[in-house]
Amino acid sequence: MEDTTTLFIVLGCIAVVVLQIIMIAKFFQMAADIRNLRNVAFTDYQERHSPKWKSDNSPFSEVKVPPYVQGDGDVIFFEDGKQGIIYQEFGTFSFIDNDEIQVFCHSKKEAIRGLYHALSQQKESEN
Repeated sequence: MEDTTTLFIVLGCIAVVVLQIIMIAKFFQMAADIRNLRNVAFTDYQERHSPKWKSDNSPFSEVKVPPYVQGDGDVIFFEDGKQGIIYQEFGTFSFIDNDEIQVFCHSKKEAIRGLYHALSQQKESEN
């Protein structure tokens, strides 16, 4: 009788140990799955929210900009009466062009040239 009880206790302990090993393996598998999901979600987020550069080279390098004054915040007032807003977010500069598209630029100087170019195009199309 004692032998049977001991046998059941040993078999029960072995079953518990085997189930613990399986549970640890499943835990590590779940952690790996969560890491993969996080990487996929993070990559997707980066692709959707990273700035889309209009061009690697500055498309506004040939634009001649008259003297300007930076007003309150990011408002730029040009000497010839035109004015617009330069946005600065996370180290990038941008402006809204005539088609209501946010154009990202490599530098503030390039954004100001692009803004002046867009404002000049807008005045020409109104005339």
